[in-house]
Amino acid sequence: MTVRFAHLSPETRTVAVADNRTRIGYIRRDRFIEHAGVQPVKARVLSLLDRPRTVRPQCVLLASEAGSGKTALLRHLQRLYPDEADRESQRIRRRVIYCEVEPAPTPLSLQVGLLTELGAPPLNLRRRDLRNDLIKRYLSEFGVELVLFDEVQHVVALPLRERMLELDWMKWVSTAGKASVVLAAALASGRRLIEHDPQLLTRFTEMAIPRFAAGTALAQFLLTLERSLPLRRASGLSERSLQQAILDETTVMQGRPGLTDGIVKVVQEAAVAAVLGGAERIDSAMLSAWRSGTSTPSRGRRQRTVVPRPEIGRQSATSSV
Repeated sequence: MTVRFAHLSPETRTVAVADNRTRIGYIRRDRFIEHAGVQPVKARVLSLLDRPRTVRPQCVLLASEAGSGKTALLRHLQRLYPDEADRESQRIRRRVIYCEVEPAPTPLSLQVGLLTELGAPPLNLRRRDLRNDLIKRYLSEFGVELVLFDEVQHVVALPLRERMLELDWMKWVSTAGKASVVLAAALASGRRLIEHDPQLLTRFTEMAIPRFAAGTALAQFLLTLERSLPLRRASGLSERSLQQAILDETTVMQGRPGLTDGIVKVVQEAAVAAVLGGAERIDSAMLSAWRSGTSTPSRGRRQRTVVPRPEIGRQSATSSV
């Protein structure tokens, strides 16, 4: 029995019969594709879960070039562990927290950002120690095991003393919550981020997501990507000639070949061109479609959801000083 659209994944086959607008929306959606370069990082981070609680949990510094797929990986890890309701205690269990570091961060913005991700309502706690106390109790009550800090490279632009204070606070989050921390930064090397603190150097294992080069790993990645694009004809993206053409196009787009984000955007826009033009498959001539101005829309900021805060004793969380 011949399967229609056999070159696509089962989920994507159901979209391939839809109208062009639906298919283009599906092509441009955010996606995470597991590949050889990201698997060791994912395995290491997941190994931090289900460990005995300790005041010195093992942590990870994920330092890779911008566009290597760090944020996609962290979001994927967060989705693997959604909130759970504990029927016995009637509390929410939140094992993994994702927190994005704002540009030009301050101690206050870091605390408020983490409290928001923990589901805290707007507070008027003016003292830093009170905010830290609340963070510590939330981490404990939710049973948080892993805190993912993204865009940590923003602290590099700060004066050294401020940078040290903010990185020390992230280390404190790990110690106070007895939870592992991942610092993800768009840096070629993370050592200069933490080299000022011997404790950070010993506590954080540095890892990276490498760029792609033509070969087996890229072929597997492109094969998986093609199976997720609702084109009605096979494109053969994993063929060596198309691999190299895609890498060349990412060099034009980003100045550097082989970054995950560039590969996905080049292929996405080529797929949109294949739908609009009726070819229903990608060829090398379509790889420059992103240059025409029909680029992938930038990702909006995630809407944060405030959940009921856990019972943390009789002290009011909204008192001000």
